[in-house]
Amino acid sequence: MAIHLLATLERDPASAYWKLPLSFARDGRTILSIRDAMGCKSNVLPIDELSPEQLREVIIARAKCAVVENIPTAYSGPEGHVRSAQEALAEILADTPLGRAIKHIHTRFMLQLFEELQATGP
Repeated sequence: MAIHLLATLERDPASAYWKLPLSFARDGRTILSIRDAMGCKSNVLPIDELSPEQLREVIIARAKCAVVENIPTAYSGPEGHVRSAQEALAEILADTPLGRAIKHIHTRFMLQLFEELQATGP
């Protein structure tokens, strides 16, 4: 059974998750939040078209946003564990094995959100 992330978000329009960065605008300079992307779907650069540097920048922006917005963050896996957005951000910035695992998770969520966004039409 697939999880429909956008449908979950739409149930709570005030959720801080809407502020999380999703991708760059097609200009390659502006990072768009999930809410921004919903308002201008045709202007969102597909996740798989981001350069490695852009992808890293969006993921760092997502992690920083999670810290500022107090979005609960937890990860536990063979690489280690984090219990807060601040810990996750530190691991991502240090490019540790745990940080790379967290970046991979962010990337998968971003890909799914982008696909759902495109499926909702113009």
